Amino acid sequence: MGSLKRGKRTVSYPGEAEEIIRKRLKQLGMTFQQWIASLMLYDVWAEKPHTLTGDSCRRGRSEELVLWFEAMADFGKPDKVGSFFDHRLEEIARALPPKKPKRKKGK
Repeated sequence: MGSLKRGKRTVSYPGEAEEIIRKRLKQLGMTFQQWIASLMLYDVWAEKPHTLTGDSCRRGRSEELVLWFEAMADFGKPDKVGSFFDHRLEEIARALPPKKPKRKKGK
């Protein structure tokens, strides 16, 4: 198989997340570079919208920080039924149009 030219980008994240990032890399047995490459490859392969994180990150740093705080608080929990996903589901539910009451038959 041939080779590809390498591209280079800079990634920044809150320093307070360093501990959980190190733990996650250890869980996966990856370097930071391998982890980022893995995330990028999965994303371009799947071509799915980032429903939970994309919109918040596009809105700016303050919205992104909310997600970081929630992710750091939920890291290591065995069941991810924590605030991060609950809050995103609440946001999605608020964005949906209100349901119209069902009409009873014969009325």
